[in-house]
Amino acid sequence: MTIGMPGELSREDRVNGITDWLYHFRLHFSEVEKKEEITTSGGAKAPPEPMEEEMEKEKRMLGDYEVLQSVWIGDHEIVVAENKNAPASERYICAYVENNGFTERGFDCMASDSYPDILSVYGDRISEKAEETQKMIEDEQKIVGNDDPLTKRDCIPIKEDSNLNGQIIVIRADVLRPEFQRSPRQLYVCTGGFGASPKSRGRTCYCTRLFDGVQTSFYRQDILGTIPQEQLPAWAKDGYEKHKERHPETEKEVREAR
Repeated sequence: MTIGMPGELSREDRVNGITDWLYHFRLHFSEVEKKEEITTSGGAKAPPEPMEEEMEKEKRMLGDYEVLQSVWIGDHEIVVAENKNAPASERYICAYVENNGFTERGFDCMASDSYPDILSVYGDRISEKAEETQKMIEDEQKIVGNDDPLTKRDCIPIKEDSNLNGQIIVIRADVLRPEFQRSPRQLYVCTGGFGASPKSRGRTCYCTRLFDGVQTSFYRQDILGTIPQEQLPAWAKDGYEKHKERHPETEKEVREAR
């Protein structure tokens, strides 16, 4: 199979390095995911629950392929998957995954009968998307300047009776992936959702990112607090003004929330 993006290291060294990293990665998470032993009322430790059944339930499938490895880099998810019933040359695949909230599909797939070979493709794609993400971060920094994460000191904490509709909100950095734990990825306008209303049983808040207008959603507990417009950095004020031009109802929502 042809392997893309040759690196400075030999193919054998790259495969061995990636395989070793994946081994320790899986070993670490197998330890993290082990359930704590339960102590019975008599003081004896109860036997651990069967793990094979749990692992069976947790299998993630991409069509007929079982996902063996996955990683998010920036806005891309890359997976390695296996189908033991596929033709030998297509037993393993490396693919990008897109998810519309209901279903997911793999695309730009590469297949192989060799697990080390497909791990080599996996490693090359991780490296490629990591470089793209780093460039994206540097381009954003040229626009925003200081992109340090926002903390509790930078916003007003929300309360149970806080109405978030139309408010500028700060997302907790720790709910974002490491590469996105930066202020341009934390500042949003809350545009609705059951979680935006005070004392609501719902949790979802629909949001528009001030940096680039991207629409998404978060849970109410993911929100660190609100921030007044006058305290926004220049790039965020510009984003907020553009949002109000597209959605003039925002001003009314802000007045009603006060």
